[in-house]
Amino acid sequence: MDETIPITRQQISHSTPNRIPDVVKQALTSPGESIKTSLPTITVELPSNGYFYPENSPLANGTIKLYEVTAKHEDILNNTTLLKKGTVFDEFLKVIIATPGVSLDDLLIGDKNSIFLAARRSAYGDLYKAKAKCQSCEKESMIVIDLSLVKNKQFDFSSHTRGQNLFTFVLPHSGKVITWKLLTHKDETAIDGELKNLAKLSSGISSPEVTTRLKYTIVSIDGKTDRNYIKTFVDTELTAKDSLAFRENSKNGIPSMDMTYDFICPHCGHEDRVPIPLGSNFFWPGLNE
Repeated sequence: MDETIPITRQQISHSTPNRIPDVVKQALTSPGESIKTSLPTITVELPSNGYFYPENSPLANGTIKLYEVTAKHEDILNNTTLLKKGTVFDEFLKVIIATPGVSLDDLLIGDKNSIFLAARRSAYGDLYKAKAKCQSCEKESMIVIDLSLVKNKQFDFSSHTRGQNLFTFVLPHSGKVITWKLLTHKDETAIDGELKNLAKLSSGISSPEVTTRLKYTIVSIDGKTDRNYIKTFVDTELTAKDSLAFRENSKNGIPSMDMTYDFICPHCGHEDRVPIPLGSNFFWPGLNE
């Protein structure tokens, strides 16, 4: 099993029929809608505060309700077909969303990650055991992270318009004004599908992931919204300097969670603030112990 959990991206297999696995159907229909709606729920505060959803969206209030994770939901996490396809977490999240009218496709990626974390805490508690490597002495150790300490990053919403998923950035080299958007789960799925198709057609020498993602993120360039123009600009005019500056801005200047923790090496005492290691035992506790 891959040691890295693809929280925001799914692997698409075109060799497997596109149908809902039986285990997911069972989780959606059993033990019956009346019983399902009576399951306990938890409320998750979204990093976006609901600010960038349409005002009529059920997510516009900045929260989402999830069903408490049950043993039936665990069947999905352990379904071998879904694990091989890489869609196990997406199917799992679809089933535990309790807020009426919410589709996984509509969720901004930062918000999707927040419900993923909340679901893990609901299923197995706040304490997460993982292996971490010290950047100073390079020794590996088993650490315990309190996931309840993971909070949403501070974000200034005052400079944005509620209900509009639009941001602006001036490319430092060309001076062009980029209007861009936060990607949704639907966008990520489309990106993965396109990359899969491009991989079949290419020689495999390079991956067009950077440019493909930019084409989905950028909404307009100097006010020009034509998709063909944007694609051509990214492929032929966007310099590496501008691309890097834009990607750093769009990565750091978005509402998201602070997925880092205070690491203290038990071997040398080195202290650091580092990313939480998302290993395979994040949703399968004890796997690497």
